Amino acid sequence: MAFDLRNALLRKEEYESARLTAFEFAETVRALKAIAADRALHPRPLLDAMVEQGLASALTMIARQAGQSADAVEGAFLRARARARADLIALHGDPSPVRLG
Repeated sequence: MAFDLRNALLRKEEYESARLTAFEFAETVRALKAIAADRALHPRPLLDAMVEQGLASALTMIARQAGQSADAVEGAFLRARARARADLIALHGDPSPVRLG
């Protein structure tokens, strides 16, 4: 029985891709919840819109319900996303893939 380096590297790539995707999703959800809370909006419809129609739809919904411009909401989202990323890194560690070699 021989060690198959190609299969090991493919498994590592799949694992890292899934882990980074999960981290990005958690980051986005935290940011949406934060800007919804800042505007006293219930996050559930926003998260449903994000999952079903994409992030742009959720941000548009926030702008419409809060009576703000899309640019203001997008700026708030980017700031909230940076905070969410820092919180997740503090909680789970840096999501950067471990390099081989």
